[in-house]
Amino acid sequence: MKRLFLSLTAKNTYILFFGNIITGFLAFLFITIVFKNLPTSDFGVYSAAINFILVTSSLLDLGISKTVVKFTALQNDLKQYNKSLQYAQTGLFLRFIISLFIGILLLLFSKSITHVLFRTSDQTIIPFCVVSIISFSLFDILIFVLQGNKKFWDSVFVSFISSSTRVLLLGLIIFIGIPVS
Repeated sequence: MKRLFLSLTAKNTYILFFGNIITGFLAFLFITIVFKNLPTSDFGVYSAAINFILVTSSLLDLGISKTVVKFTALQNDLKQYNKSLQYAQTGLFLRFIISLFIGILLLLFSKSITHVLFRTSDQTIIPFCVVSIISFSLFDILIFVLQGNKKFWDSVFVSFISSSTRVLLLGLIIFIGIPVS
């Protein structure tokens, strides 16, 4: 039993679990700061936008992330590092192109989308969503590429950088005094 808890798979699981705890804490900190600095109505619009970003990004994955993990790991096990790199590059390219295409569609129909989905006339929401969807998609696939290459600490680091950047930028905006609503 002791061998099971000290196996390489278990250690890698601990690394990813540790990273998820840190990322979850940073997400909680981010939401807390936003909630304390936005009026209730603006927080509702912000929450709707964040949920829209997360759902859209998840739908745009189309199984690409899982495929990249599977095939990069397989090619690495077979010592086919060039093929592994090709799978990783293809995954990054596909996620970027799909996200960019959807982002362009969102921008083209931003007025009606803003009115129907977010019940507001604020036209800055859709560009914020587009940039966030593209960024989230690229960070997400990069994390999976790193995991497929068994670089678990690197994937935790990328996840940490992504989460902490949001908190730091928000803190900077509040510190400078730029209104967030």
